[in-house]
Formats: sequence, structure tokens, C-alpha cells
Amino acid sequence: MKILIDENLPIELKDALAGFDASTVKEMGWRGLKNGELLKQTNELFDVLITADKNIRYQQNLSRFKLAFIVFPSNHLEIVLRYAPIVQQALSHIQSGEIIEL
Repeated sequence: MKILIDENLPIELKDALAGFDASTVKEMGWRGLKNGELLKQTNELFDVLITADKNIRYQQNLSRFKLAFIVFPSNHLEIVLRYAPIVQQALSHIQSGEIIEL
């Protein structure tokens, strides 16, 4: 399972997901892409997008994508790291098209 961490989350999340095949938007060279274009690019190479954009489901027609989504309630580092174990657990059973809001 390939995971993309959105640019609105701290890069430390990648370290907290050690053992998973995770990349960041910055590593991919996709910083600044609008959500529609980011989703198209992500859909072709990844299985899961992890983001803090709580409005993504309202701004985009997510059913067009095979991606699963995990949405953080905040992008503050201490909150992100607190939720990391929950994300690890969610990644073990998340399905294409599923949206998990933390």
C-alpha cells in the first residue's frame, strides 16, 4: 500500500509511519498543486492520501478516485503524532474509496 502525506501535515508524520510505504507531497515535487490536480496525480501512484483538509470531501467528487482518505482534525505536530498509532491501525484495514475522519 502506497501512502501520500499531504503538504498540510508535518513531515514528521512520515517518521511516525515507519514500516509503511509513505511519501510526502514535497518529496514528489507536487507542492502547490491544487486539490483537483493533486488528486489526479495521487490516484495514479498511491492508494491512500493522508490530509488535514477537512473540506476535501465537499470540494471534490472523491468517488471519481480509487483512493482511500484519512483526514486529521488538525495539522499541529503534537496532535498529528498523538493520532499516528490510530492511523497505523486504520491503514491495516482501509479500503479503496473509504474516508476515515479522525
